[in-house]
Amino acid sequence: MAQFSLVKDTNSSDNLLATFDIPSLSARAELRYLGASTIGASTLPDTLVIVSTAPGSTSPAITYALTVSRTDGSFTAKTTATSTTFPAVLSGSFDMGTSTTIPEFVNVTQFTSATTTTTTTTGPTNAPPTPTVAASDVVSLYSDAYTTTAGFILPNWGQGKMVADTVIASNHVLKGDAFTYQGFEFGAVNATTKGLNKLHVDIWSKDATPVKIFVISDKQDSEFVEVTPIAGAWKSVDIDLSVFTKIDKTQIIQVKMDTGIQPVTKEMYFDNIYFAKASATTGTTNTYALVADTNQSDTVMASFDITGLNAHAELRFEGGTITSTTVPNKLVISIPSATGAAQSATYDLTINTADG
Repeated sequence: MAQFSLVKDTNSSDNLLATFDIPSLSARAELRYLGASTIGASTLPDTLVIVSTAPGSTSPAITYALTVSRTDGSFTAKTTATSTTFPAVLSGSFDMGTSTTIPEFVNVTQFTSATTTTTTTTGPTNAPPTPTVAASDVVSLYSDAYTTTAGFILPNWGQGKMVADTVIASNHVLKGDAFTYQGFEFGAVNATTKGLNKLHVDIWSKDATPVKIFVISDKQDSEFVEVTPIAGAWKSVDIDLSVFTKIDKTQIIQVKMDTGIQPVTKEMYFDNIYFAKASATTGTTNTYALVADTNQSDTVMASFDITGLNAHAELRFEGGTITSTTVPNKLVISIPSATGAAQSATYDLTINTADG
């Protein structure tokens, strides 16, 4: 018998109740209710669907008729499909774990520890910063801080594994422990009428894998901004919608996150995905953490990220040998464009060595 962690489905408009991964068999199991009654808190699944997540797989999904006992959580699943990987009958039980409301685990008798592995992740232990933008200035796709906009779903666009809702530090985030790409669908947003001029996303990446962020309107899905996260830490990104010059900003219907390197998978998390009105910052002084450059063969001395502009700034010294007392004389700011090519500006920099 092997035990798997259940991930509850948060989309109330479909028949999916929960999922669990079977890593060693490159498969995902979906617990669904296909009955005629309305799904409620006490609804039990009546169907088990196992889908291959192996890259390039064309294996059809296997559907089992599922019977679950309300008394002890035991179950039996039967299928008439022929498979060399999965037996015709599965049995086991649901385990509440520490929960008092819904099961946290499922035990499957026919799978043994020898054929099942546990995916080890090193995801975030803290939540990203809580958004402070007024709710009246936001159209939210995913965030504990705001009400989700109408029609929002996490679609399956053929990726090997979808992101899943999970809780970290008492805050809901989207977990992608085998992430390649993920779409976000919602009722059409008129950013022009609402005065929305930025898209905010919080991203956590295990190894700072760049992510292309697409904003999509009907028949226009080619524009993106590439964001480079911080390895092992949350990064808050605000993307100016003005960089998207081809989309119809009165009919924004989708957002997509894509590493562009599938079938290679990465460990990534997302939170606080929302459109917003940019707040005025006139007269405000912002503080940024400097990262010292360790490459002694170039002109870069240090860098910092300007998260509000989704920009990267470099402090450079051009004109001689860099020593421990050298101060930078150039500031270079780069901002990605919707075509993926960065736009940059170079400033002559004069620093007062007396007071900085």
